[in-house]
Amino acid sequence: MRARPLLIALGSLALGPLTPPAVHAQDAPAARAPAPAVRTWIFFDGKDDTAASPATEAALRRRALRGNEDRSTLDLPVTAGYLARLEALGVHVRHTSRWLNAASADLTPAQADAVAALPFVRGLGDVARFAPAEAPAEPARLWPLAVFAATPAAIDYGASRTQLETMNAVPPLERGLSGRGVVLGFLDTEYGGLTHPAFARLVNEGRLAGTRNFALGPQSDRHGQNTLSTAVGYVEGQLVGSAYGATVLAATTEFAPTETNAEEDAFVAGLEWLEAGGVDVVNVSLGYTVFDGGQRSYTPADLNGDKGVTTRAADAAAARGVVMVVSAGNEGTSGSTLCTGYQQPVAGCWYFVGTPADGDSVIAVGAVTPTRAKASFSSNGPTADGRIKPDVSAQGTAVRIATGAAGYASASGTSFSSPLVAGVAALLLEVEPRLKPIDVRTILRRTASQANAPDNRLGWGIVNANAAVLDAGAFFPVANAADDVPGAPVRVRATFNAATGTSALFVDTPAGAPAARLVVYDLLGRERAVLLDGALPTGETRFALPAALESGVYAYRLDGTGARAVGTVVVRR
Repeated sequence: MRARPLLIALGSLALGPLTPPAVHAQDAPAARAPAPAVRTWIFFDGKDDTAASPATEAALRRRALRGNEDRSTLDLPVTAGYLARLEALGVHVRHTSRWLNAASADLTPAQADAVAALPFVRGLGDVARFAPAEAPAEPARLWPLAVFAATPAAIDYGASRTQLETMNAVPPLERGLSGRGVVLGFLDTEYGGLTHPAFARLVNEGRLAGTRNFALGPQSDRHGQNTLSTAVGYVEGQLVGSAYGATVLAATTEFAPTETNAEEDAFVAGLEWLEAGGVDVVNVSLGYTVFDGGQRSYTPADLNGDKGVTTRAADAAAARGVVMVVSAGNEGTSGSTLCTGYQQPVAGCWYFVGTPADGDSVIAVGAVTPTRAKASFSSNGPTADGRIKPDVSAQGTAVRIATGAAGYASASGTSFSSPLVAGVAALLLEVEPRLKPIDVRTILRRTASQANAPDNRLGWGIVNANAAVLDAGAFFPVANAADDVPGAPVRVRATFNAATGTSALFVDTPAGAPAARLVVYDLLGRERAVLLDGALPTGETRFALPAALESGVYAYRLDGTGARAVGTVVVRR
């Protein structure tokens, strides 16, 4: 599958799978040619524990907030002395991986023998096959519920309105959500220097946190620009991204002219850079299955969530608190009769999701049309070990994107459904920063269009961004906050009656208050209901929330003589 840039059509230009370069017969040489160098992972024993960690403060905060592991050695760089010994053997190191404690290099058979004999080398492995050990789980750490301040917006979405409406993302955007404060990362091809007008607001507001190129060489492909624009672009009347207010880190790891295993280790290096830089969500509109001739390809039997190096890297990032959103792939047009059960790459046939979409900790995104029908090209599940894929779906045909120096076009592919959903993930973290990657996936799944009957075509269904945002705000149990108010002899209980669908606040105070005010606010700070404006009785008093309040999370504030409390209450309709 040549799905790194998971792109099917751009405007009226059809872009099918690229054809690998032809292999031309040549005259046999007079002498045996030297054995070619092979791209290889070199795995090391131990690390220098005096080396400095590259993780930023933002990355450390995210790990503490959402990560499942606390293995400080993962942060330490590969020991410099090991790399120096390799260079002394004439080995040119292409990339290093802190997480795998490894380096990738092109080794001849003689070099491979010499490297394997080094005392600090644990072993050698194919670039596309290594599976690192699982990390131990760590109990969740809680964080105070985020109450964001946003401004309600009336936005002219232009032609991008349809792709946002398909996943019901307009309501949260018009309530003022935009992904602000969330760092959204990208792994892709070039981004055109982010000089397109769609990124002017991003750059001018200082929300472009950095870019870096890990790819093999220069290229003109701007698939990265196209995908980035669907999530963070903003030009009213033309294109509005699903998280247009997010901060961006962007890595170029894909080299569009070829499909080689080298791009997988560039992917790992780029993802480690994004994670250390403090990203919260990463979009991957790339996929790896069948490579060019002479490379190591996967078979459907390999898609078990453990073999692909990009899959393992994506799962490692998720374990460190990064929400990984991945395109499912564009190989769904092959018939299931032809493809199901085959064990070797077949020309023109893959049918299934690729790597890293097969990961057990990623959110794989399929594609639908503007009429909410499955896009024929969208790759299918299950994985080799029987898990449902994709996880969710979003619009992936006729998607509005930014192209060229200042143009716009319509494009198709799971490359574009994925960043739309990555933007929604950023909205969820804007509302509730404590959500772990698996929490985000749980919310997106259970609020999607076919949550009760998932399948291997659309997963749990088409994303419902508005429902997901409301679910995110109510995801953690509501705690009474009266104890946080010094000297407040009052207890407040927030309740929800599932049988009647009603929410209420129970205020219990030993002495009452001659004058008190109990007000409910929405998360934009707007006063929505006054439950009490007068005397507060002694003992416990029930205050019902008005039926006119829509589903969501609300803040309450009680002010009175000897009776003060603040907290949150959930409304479900």
